Amino acid sequence: MEDIINQNNEFVVIDIETSHFHPQKGGMIIELAAVKIKNNKIVDFRTQLINPERKLTKKITEITGITDSMLEEKPVFREVLPNFYKFLGNGVIVAHNAKFDWDRFLVYFLKKVGIYPKNQVVDTLKLSKEYIDSKEGYSLGALCELLKIEHKNQHRALGDAMATAKLFLYLKNNFIEKEANAEQISIEKITKKNKKQYRPQRVRNVKYWQKKTKNKHFKRFYVTLDRSVVFYDIPTRAWEVKSSNEPIDFSQVEKGVLSLTNFSSIEELINHYAN
Repeated sequence: MEDIINQNNEFVVIDIETSHFHPQKGGMIIELAAVKIKNNKIVDFRTQLINPERKLTKKITEITGITDSMLEEKPVFREVLPNFYKFLGNGVIVAHNAKFDWDRFLVYFLKKVGIYPKNQVVDTLKLSKEYIDSKEGYSLGALCELLKIEHKNQHRALGDAMATAKLFLYLKNNFIEKEANAEQISIEKITKKNKKQYRPQRVRNVKYWQKKTKNKHFKRFYVTLDRSVVFYDIPTRAWEVKSSNEPIDFSQVEKGVLSLTNFSSIEELINHYAN
């Protein structure tokens, strides 16, 4: 991680709040935040509450202070994550316990919207254990208290992301020194060198589907591609991957859908079949 830090000057610190500890068991992201660092300074940030499309447990509300009513009118992850990833860009991802926020949740849900991130990752939890002797443990709260780092709004995504950003800068400036002749590696060059050429998948079938439950009415178009299945969620006007092992370019999928169905727009397709 030290090499990654020394070879880059743009970092994006992320933090999330979730409805459960595992996405495979129904855990959803209910809030996310990203704080951008350039040239050793915090320069920008993003934060967003997300509708998990299910009720929160009492425990999660007690920990975060986030209630069902706060999330009811918020966008779902399908609407939020494509633009959120644009903000991340090629920046190095920084998180306190990256295995949870990044590996377990954000990568999982980014793949759901067709994005396979290749960002390098730095974990302030691992760095803190390497450089700091903390008798009170290595939670973000304990480290901020030990190092006198301001930590407002604990257990909310932006408050924790800001505190993690300050912790990262403390570690970077006090313990991780740049080697005088360190070779600066261009992320863009690495990405282009290792990136497989994207080949759009052909649209094989488009099928309208709906299901009415007690609290929700699902309306979707399922699209079968050569090697994947995706769907367009009509209420939220957003795409999601149902099954795939590779990135999906939804702009290409839309073109294929319209070509197969002979409609001029997705809205025209919706009006024809789903109303």
